[in-house]
Amino acid sequence: MTNPAYNKNIFRLAHETILSSLQNIQSRARALPEARKYFPDLTEALNLHLERQGDPFYPGLEAFFSEDRKALVIITFFKKDLKEVKVAYLMFQEKYATGCPRPIDIRRFPLDLSQFFGLLRSRIIAEEEYLLPLLDIYAGPSSFPV
Repeated sequence: MTNPAYNKNIFRLAHETILSSLQNIQSRARALPEARKYFPDLTEALNLHLERQGDPFYPGLEAFFSEDRKALVIITFFKKDLKEVKVAYLMFQEKYATGCPRPIDIRRFPLDLSQFFGLLRSRIIAEEEYLLPLLDIYAGPSSFPV
């Protein structure tokens, strides 16, 4: 399988880029205008990562692991959780990245950012622990070295 969407090294690079972008924003969380300068980096990295997990990513994994009940449970979890991550991301983007946030939102930005960061960090940790090993199996012996 040569589809780069299933390459765990590409996933890891995306994870590093997303976390780095979030850390840049979080280090400026007390000043929303300053933090917003780093939103395009996060937007680009996260959009690519979420897009990579769109169709045909999960259907391909489901077909490949159709006889492995444990793997299917993991795939189903990530597929459903992806929708929640997308909703949280869109809400965060709408509230802080575009337009003029309300004063109450400006005050809430550090808290909302912390919660959003926690959600993404949890997702990334789970992907590293559970999804990437499935990608190794899917890629087979011809996969790229670590």
